[in-house]
Amino acid sequence: MNGVTAFGQRLESIDLKVLSPELILIGEQAVFKVVSSNPNYKLVNGLFDCDLTEHSVIDTTLFKVDSCVKGFVVKNDTLYVAFKPRTVRKKKFNEIIVGISRDKDGVFRYHMGTFEYEVVEWK
Repeated sequence: MNGVTAFGQRLESIDLKVLSPELILIGEQAVFKVVSSNPNYKLVNGLFDCDLTEHSVIDTTLFKVDSCVKGFVVKNDTLYVAFKPRTVRKKKFNEIIVGISRDKDGVFRYHMGTFEYEVVEWK
């Protein structure tokens, strides 16, 4: 169902947009907000450490995918990723983020993404 609507019509692609802090300091907690690129698809859960296949399905009661081990906090249609970077560098987030969305018709889909960030030292 990721590529079509509940009525079989082609679905426009949906991406996960990452809103990052302006400045990420070494040793300080950085909080990234992840939202859907389409406001008609509300994020209901965020997962990582997954082994997804084309046959992976969403448990619509728990908003989970069986092959996903860990999750993020999701509140008000926003997924939160928080961590304290320990080294100064430019880096890609080392996990694939799986966002589960629900559209206005109640159809669930999952979307994958990641992001890059740069950590600096405060002088």
